[in-house]
Amino acid sequence: MIFRNVIPGLAAAITLVSLTPTVANAQTEQTWFHDLPSAQRVAKEKNLPLLVHFSAKWCIPCQKMEGSVLNQRVVKGFFGKQLIACKIDGDVYPELLTRYGIETYPTDLVLDPRGKELQRNQGDLNIVDYVEFVQAVIPKPAPETKPQTLIAKKPKLGLGLDGYCPVTLKRSRKWTKGKPKFKANYKGIDYQFQSQKILDSFNSAPAEFAPKLLGCDPVVLTESHRAIPGFTKYGAFFDEKLFLFSSAENRTRFKKNPLEFTRTRHVLKADDIIRTAIQPKDSSSS
Repeated sequence: MIFRNVIPGLAAAITLVSLTPTVANAQTEQTWFHDLPSAQRVAKEKNLPLLVHFSAKWCIPCQKMEGSVLNQRVVKGFFGKQLIACKIDGDVYPELLTRYGIETYPTDLVLDPRGKELQRNQGDLNIVDYVEFVQAVIPKPAPETKPQTLIAKKPKLGLGLDGYCPVTLKRSRKWTKGKPKFKANYKGIDYQFQSQKILDSFNSAPAEFAPKLLGCDPVVLTESHRAIPGFTKYGAFFDEKLFLFSSAENRTRFKKNPLEFTRTRHVLKADDIIRTAIQPKDSSSS
């Protein structure tokens, strides 16, 4: 993921020029637009989602995606039929970076025909993940028969820290189980505590005691932009903050150079966490 640097005085006013009919018609021949107004007009006319890819020529991950992902037949096969696609060079159209809140390269947005944002991804993706990202917003054909009405349930996250008390862990570096009757929810994750007094301490400053990154492995998050839960077996404190890791190897790498994996600020929600099927049974302090 590349963070853009905006240098005052270099942002020039850009006049958007509409595509000629020849270029616009080429969209049905599996090509990218390079002009947002024209792409938006076609998306509205065809009532299709609009995929907008923001990049820059100096961005190495962007150039990697250009050859291995963006121009692959499986990606371009969606164009003109299931969605409209447009590439934007942030150095050419800096005003669009401000309009859509683009802070990193590459960034992909999917907008509905009216311009409402449906989905966003920051960072480079491989071909498989990019296709999944695109397919997630493609309108599904209406079923021939009326399906049975179902109530969707969110998958449950496991009990935070496997039930160990986060306050006791920070204060004494001891893995001590909390009690179910002393429970609090923080950012969608339940934690248990040893007493009401300890629970009150947590509620007064939950961010001080809860694992950083919602307990996700900072090494995996930094290198692959995936929110993979860490295990209590592989915990470590850095700067008085608790981090969890998915393997002993990742914990060792973090300890050697923690700033490499903490200098980027990540904002996660519980729904971002990718659930895992296997977890170590025992737990130990770092």
